[in-house]
Amino acid sequence: MKIFDHKNPRHLQILKEELARAKKILNEVYSADRVWDAMSEDEQEEALMATADDEGPDLADKWTGAKWDEIPSDLQDMINLSDYELAIDDKFGRSLLRGIKNALQSNPTAKTFVDKFLRAVNRTSVENLTVNQVTKLNTGLYQFLSQSSPGTQSTPTYNPREIPSGAPSKNRDWRGGEWTGD
Repeated sequence: MKIFDHKNPRHLQILKEELARAKKILNEVYSADRVWDAMSEDEQEEALMATADDEGPDLADKWTGAKWDEIPSDLQDMINLSDYELAIDDKFGRSLLRGIKNALQSNPTAKTFVDKFLRAVNRTSVENLTVNQVTKLNTGLYQFLSQSSPGTQSTPTYNPREIPSGAPSKNRDWRGGEWTGD
């Protein structure tokens, strides 16, 4: 039995789908070069300072402003760029950006909140935010809009992820009441 038959239309369709999926994955791949180039010199210096306690200042002076490929690979391995990845380069970040942009279009008070946030993180636009910053902005914007909207119910004060799970409490019956002994 052949695994792939080039005359079978179904096999050709599957091949086309898999090639399209592979191209999409390759285009969305994490690129350290792109992240490093998008970072400001202050952010590059901060990332370099975090690499080694003793050599941090010397490394920061030497490699700040350099291209990613010029930095030695052993030093590259010590630099954590995940905190500096732009939201537009990440699938989850793009989703959050769409939510923020929708809030900006539908609610004029959201613009003031977003502008204050951008000034606080020293960015010029929402597209220049990192994934962590977009996550914080999205959470803060949701809370701001829910508090400023008249006539809306307040959000619950509990976190659904903190609801106890697993074994029932010894104090009460987990099925909703005490057994009456029918």
